[in-house]
Amino acid sequence: MKIEHTCIAITLFLLMGCGDNQKDANSNKKVDNQSISEMVKKAKTNVSITDKLKTLEPINKEIMDSWMPMQLVTLDRETYITDSNPQLGVFITKAIYKNPNTNELVDITFMDGAGDSGSRAFSPYLNIERHYTEHSDSNGFQKIIEKNDMTLVQKYKKYNDSFILEFAARNRYAIKLETKNVSESRLWQIFEQLDFNTLPGLD
Repeated sequence: MKIEHTCIAITLFLLMGCGDNQKDANSNKKVDNQSISEMVKKAKTNVSITDKLKTLEPINKEIMDSWMPMQLVTLDRETYITDSNPQLGVFITKAIYKNPNTNELVDITFMDGAGDSGSRAFSPYLNIERHYTEHSDSNGFQKIIEKNDMTLVQKYKKYNDSFILEFAARNRYAIKLETKNVSESRLWQIFEQLDFNTLPGLD
């Protein structure tokens, strides 16, 4: 951890450059030191979360059955597989929803971060914003947003009219929601229908 913090500090120092205005340089240094402090604080929090997750048992099929909706807005659930890869030691559920009249499709991958394997698989989602950069062009976009006290990565690809949402819910569940032929307003309707507060979590 100390080595990582040192590398961050060196990188920030190199990016700052040299300036004639000492006041501006000191101001930048203060901001950068604050950023490092925030990153260290979050890293410690994330370690605490993963340590707690290691001690928990993953949710079971009964909990998942009662939580996963049979319908999302006007899309009916057509595929549903709980604990799809038990050999990995991680509880993963897949659900696919379709509306044959509109060709809308929603594909949800749900992973519980409980347990030793689950906590390791989940840990990157605790600082998901560090794994993506925002960009936008004629082919689509990728952005990081805050919604319902969660950090989400939203992607859009124009060529196949598809959205992807990736985020962590309740400091425990990694969610990937993929759509095709679904408008952005419908995407957020679907997102709001998923009530994560009814699931056991750490927050």
